[in-house]
Amino acid sequence: MKALLLFLLTTASLWAQPKTLLIRQVNLVDMSRGTIRPNTAVRIQAERIVAVGLHLKPQPGDSIVEAKGQFLMPGLWDMHVHIRQQEKLFFPLLIANGVTGVRDMHNPFRYNRIGHWRDSLNAPSVLAPRIGTVAGRIIDGYGDSRNLGFATVANAGEARQAVDLMKACGADFIKVYNDLSDAEYSAIAQQARRYGLSLAGHLPYGLPLDTILRGGLRSIEHMDDLPFYFSSQEAAIRQQLADSCHSLSAGGLARLVERAYSSYDSSQARQKAALINHYNTFVCPTLWVAASLSRAHFPASPQGKPLQKVPLPILNRWLPKQLAQYSLRDSALYEGYYQRALQQVNLLARCGVSLLAGTDASPIWEYIIPGYSLHFELALYVQAGLTPYQALRTATVNPARYLNREKDFGLVEPGMLADLILLQANPLIDIQHLEQIQAVILKGQYLSRSRLDGFVREAQMQAALK
Repeated sequence: MKALLLFLLTTASLWAQPKTLLIRQVNLVDMSRGTIRPNTAVRIQAERIVAVGLHLKPQPGDSIVEAKGQFLMPGLWDMHVHIRQQEKLFFPLLIANGVTGVRDMHNPFRYNRIGHWRDSLNAPSVLAPRIGTVAGRIIDGYGDSRNLGFATVANAGEARQAVDLMKACGADFIKVYNDLSDAEYSAIAQQARRYGLSLAGHLPYGLPLDTILRGGLRSIEHMDDLPFYFSSQEAAIRQQLADSCHSLSAGGLARLVERAYSSYDSSQARQKAALINHYNTFVCPTLWVAASLSRAHFPASPQGKPLQKVPLPILNRWLPKQLAQYSLRDSALYEGYYQRALQQVNLLARCGVSLLAGTDASPIWEYIIPGYSLHFELALYVQAGLTPYQALRTATVNPARYLNREKDFGLVEPGMLADLILLQANPLIDIQHLEQIQAVILKGQYLSRSRLDGFVREAQMQAALK
């Protein structure tokens, strides 16, 4: 950890900026209204915005950025990442793509001091994305073959102890998973409530949605579990899930997912969306995960759109070991899942459910590349039927609401933290304009396009060390 902080502090010193920054004649993207405020000036002091207006005059000591014709918007948040021990690889890629904040969902390598890790990286002198909240370790029941680093529990007592441990380590919330029984989930919810911690994660198999949400689930991760509740056969499917909670094979789960999709009930789905709204719960769809499982998105090569935008040394780091790892049948199955996930994200948005942009970026998941994948994710929201403005809010305003930090970020207003992106084109017209980053302001530091390119080169060198 000391070596990492030394690296980041050294990097920060290389980009040390004057304490006052004045951005002039910029088109300000107003994320509260979905409009553009032309010819606006923004003054930044230390890591805060101190003034926004039409006629701000330069003051002695200002470093001036002439931004006529460019567009200034809040920095992006990726609300579902797994950084693990790969800060040197993740952070340059996130910053270069305008991702100025993240929520870390499971970190088995840092969990024992997860609060200290978060606070160290959030220091103004450290050039790293803000770590909004951290989970430490996932808490789950026994039975999931993927539970590397999970805190697995076998009863309510162990569940409470796992929450105690995460609280002692500095976790901000408790991440729950599929294989928790009703008793275990209830114990986690009660203990978390004692500490003032919320829950986030997967929906425990077999439990009614109302029970799960009432327990304090602040966000639902992925679109994997919701189809069970949108089905006209919900009760039967949940019973089968509950009966085989610790022994369900991947093939058996896939068959239940297919059954749920084939019995989709739009009226039922709208009722569940209303229930999600009733408990003020957010949904983090991670659509790019679903899209990346379908080879339809890579028809000729792994560099087909949108991956052709990723430098090859970085792309190679996240390519699967065998490009033909899925059969054509599997590919068609995943494409079906993906198309249905698009439709259901559309329904959630139309029902007013608050969405969070997240990617599941990790050193080990294939095709899910830090930074770049958040751009892919937002483009998929537009494909699902959201406007660019609605999609952008999932990575700006909604994360601020979720974290109860609406006074700190999500908008470009006085008093807000100076985590911003300067673009060459209007992202409200075309979500792809997010790729035209001219500069990033992170913790008040101005990082030019050439410096961002340097971060990408730095990440390429790190990627080669795999």
